[in-house]
Amino acid sequence: MKYTFQQFKNEYPDDDACLQAIFTQKYGERPTCPGCAVAEGKFHKITDRRAYACQDCGHHLYPCVGTPFEKSSTKLTLWFHAMYLMTATRNGVAAKELERQLGVTYKTAWRIGHELRKLMGAASGNAPLAGHIEVDETYLGGKEKNKHASKKLKAGRGVVGKTPVFGMLERDGDVRAHVVSDAQRATLEPIIIENVEQGAVISSDEAAMYKSLPARG
Repeated sequence: MKYTFQQFKNEYPDDDACLQAIFTQKYGERPTCPGCAVAEGKFHKITDRRAYACQDCGHHLYPCVGTPFEKSSTKLTLWFHAMYLMTATRNGVAAKELERQLGVTYKTAWRIGHELRKLMGAASGNAPLAGHIEVDETYLGGKEKNKHASKKLKAGRGVVGKTPVFGMLERDGDVRAHVVSDAQRATLEPIIIENVEQGAVISSDEAAMYKSLPARG
């Protein structure tokens, strides 16, 4: 059965519910207290803080430490909403769409998307490419004169275009290639952002589609 957005909202209605989910994922339902060593201790949420206190000794646990939420002032409900969108959408979610859906600035939306992609990549063993990355696009199949034609038959003319493929090579590391609909900035930039670690060095040709990458980190 599909997990609907209404079910998601019912399960995570506010920041406290989201924090409890992070706590349980990180420590379990009834963790042993690091302060007093009481097994299956009881911890209570501290008002207005992303922290829990041990019922027996008052020791504090901070579930967000070591996670993408640690230094973020953005509400956890927005982070969770972004996680829902990114896992429920087959083709991924661009920062502009996160900006629209979450009602945050583009900068905030980009950071949320970037951090969650890194987290998802690490969890699946498919961590972002890092270091020095070479990127390029090529076209396969079809006739050279039809290079920029649609893959689909053009109405009444039977013309089949070449298939655009975009590749990213991590020097001394991984390589990734994607069949894409076209080689335009709107198509390639989200793929780069999703697969390349912020701060990496990218080598490309002088195509205009790559000129915005420095502004994206």
